[in-house]
Amino acid sequence: MVSPRLSAINTILQHIRRGKVLSVRTLTDEQAEVLEAGALETSDIVGKPLRKSSLPKGSLVIGIIRNGQVIIPSGDSVIEPGDRVIIFSKRQVIAKTEKILMVKLDFF
Repeated sequence: MVSPRLSAINTILQHIRRGKVLSVRTLTDEQAEVLEAGALETSDIVGKPLRKSSLPKGSLVIGIIRNGQVIIPSGDSVIEPGDRVIIFSKRQVIAKTEKILMVKLDFF
């Protein structure tokens, strides 16, 4: 069943989320979201093992897409610039999750 309400919410969220968010899907009555985002060169999540990243508690990287290949990440996985990252995030920490995806001033 397709919910016009959820479809509208997902489309709006895709445009208001910060960072290079490519798509957003809400889950369980808007209690969580799955974000697909492009990894920008100066984002906090790029260039270090996921176990040392600043992902907030309540967010989890569930997939990395690199050169058309899907990678199921571990704590040792390193996100590279240009990767597409799939992140599951509870509603309470979405703002913090977006923050680590944003580009820093040194990018410009």
